[in-house]
Formats: sequence, C-alpha cells, structure tokens
Amino acid sequence: MVDEKDPAAEKMAAAMLVRRREIDRRNSVAGASWSLPLHMPLPFEILLQADHNILVRTGAAIVQVRNGPLTFGVMERMEQQLRLWRARQSGPIVFIIILEAGAPPATGPLRERQREAIQSMMSGDRTYIATALLGSGVILSLQRTIARGLAKTSPRINVTGSVQDAVRWVVKTVPGGFEETRLREVAEEARALLRDRDPPVPLSTRALIE
Repeated sequence: MVDEKDPAAEKMAAAMLVRRREIDRRNSVAGASWSLPLHMPLPFEILLQADHNILVRTGAAIVQVRNGPLTFGVMERMEQQLRLWRARQSGPIVFIIILEAGAPPATGPLRERQREAIQSMMSGDRTYIATALLGSGVILSLQRTIARGLAKTSPRINVTGSVQDAVRWVVKTVPGGFEETRLREVAEEARALLRDRDPPVPLSTRALIE
C-alpha cells in the first residue's frame, strides 16, 4: 500500500489524484457507470512500483506495466506478490501484462526465469494471462508472432498489440464478470502513474546505459 510518510509515495498519491480527476471528467462526458467520488480511493491497490515497473491489483485482476528493462530483483518481488495474490483467490484470476513501446524483452537467464514463473502461475486452470505488446516495427511484429506461437499452447494465454484488445479478450474469455470499462481505466491509470514516476528511457540513451 502507499505510505503517506514517504515523499515518493506522497508524490505518487498526488499524481493519482490528478489522474483521478481526469478519469472522472472523461466518465462524466462518456456517461460511464463506475465513476467514484473524488474523496474515495482509486479502485486498485499498488503492489509494486520500482525500476520502470508497476504492479496494481483490482479485484481478481492484476495489471503489470513495464516501460523499461526487467531485472531479476524486480522479477522476484513480482513473483512474491503474485504468489500471495493467487493464494488468496478462490475463483478465476487474471494477469494483464502491458509492455510499452521500446521496453526490451527479457533475454537469456532472465527470460528463462520469466518463462518458469509463467508456467508456475498457469498450473491448475484458474489463471488467465493477457499480454499487450505495444508499439510498431518489424522486430516488435516478430516478437508478437513468437509470443503468439507460445500462447497457442494454452487457451488461457492471449497476446495482442493493444490494451483494448487485451482487456476485451479478458472480458470475453474469463468467467467472473470482469468489466471492460473498469479494467481499461485501471490499465490506463497504471500506465500514466508509471510514466509520471519512471519516464521511458529513449532507445538511444538505453543503448549507452547498457
């Protein structure tokens, strides 16, 4: 949860309030049904925010957004949160992964560790994973093709090129009454919060860092 005594957390909370006002204004114009009063908290819990990654929970769904490299440290912390969350749920659970344009895919030992983590999550028949690989270009198209090939091994895994399509797949496929509008707003809110905290590293700059 957000620690109000932490300056970084206070900055994040202020950013959340600004985004919340934007969401309420858009909902008012669009006539959306789930807009909440400003004095109420946003309808999700921040589980992790570190190193170009954010992990948030809303009901039986977790949304991860990444706009930079993935590290073993962040991976281990995410696994811990996911295990706890999975153990507390009795029905279907959803994991939405959003990789922003330019976020490098995991490679080598980290990629293997990521694959093991996904296999562990997919044990049983309650977990559904929707991945949105955002951006364009030949390399990204190839990554999507490879990811979709792996996803064919399970009807409970989906890979797409947009947040909207990922959310729609969840609503259409997963039992439990997940709301499209709510999931999309939570996903966009998480993306905005991550941009505020950890702006994406330009590819040219990232190459120099690495």
